Amino acid sequence: MCGFYATFESELVALESYVTGGGYLWLGMAGWGWNGGEPDGFPLPGGGAVSGPDLWESNDVTAPDHPVAAGLPSPFFGGYASHATLSGFLGGTVVTTTPGGDATLVEYQLGAGRVLALTQPVEFGWLFGEDAGIILSNGVPHAVDFEPFTDVMWLSTEPAEGFVPEGGSQTLVVTLDAAGLSADTYQATLVILTDDPLGGLYVPVTMAVTAP
Repeated sequence: MCGFYATFESELVALESYVTGGGYLWLGMAGWGWNGGEPDGFPLPGGGAVSGPDLWESNDVTAPDHPVAAGLPSPFFGGYASHATLSGFLGGTVVTTTPGGDATLVEYQLGAGRVLALTQPVEFGWLFGEDAGIILSNGVPHAVDFEPFTDVMWLSTEPAEGFVPEGGSQTLVVTLDAAGLSADTYQATLVILTDDPLGGLYVPVTMAVTAP
């Protein structure tokens, strides 16, 4: 297992390219177990790192509405519930933490794709009936159902990015451009990514193009 983490890190550039192009990456970082492996300092795609060993008998669920947390009690327990902590990642949703508030499971956007980084021994939990097994049961279909964000040529916003202070607001001008399109109905979802722990905003958009 020590060799696994070394190989994984050597391919980090390729993995980041895969995610930014629309891929989904499940990053299990529950080292220091039966099979060895010590991913202390392991870099997270897009920024951030793993810190461990940091063994906790319980974790708290901070985003109970997240699909991976469905049916997961808070707190949940295991031997151990988590093996490390995560820090330095940009935005995303912190799904679980240690009792002290350090992240142990996060999901964040990277380009058109997404990363799910977790420090629970989910396979062990599933095999021996511990709470962490629920994460595995929820997480696999969640990852399989992921659809990447892609640009729609007929839809644009101004500004494309910006900073909104706490309690503030920002007006976005949305432009629909039917040039070069045939008569039809076009649909898309305007995705607004933020660093809000509750996630981004999703606005359905429909454009009906009629013949001249």
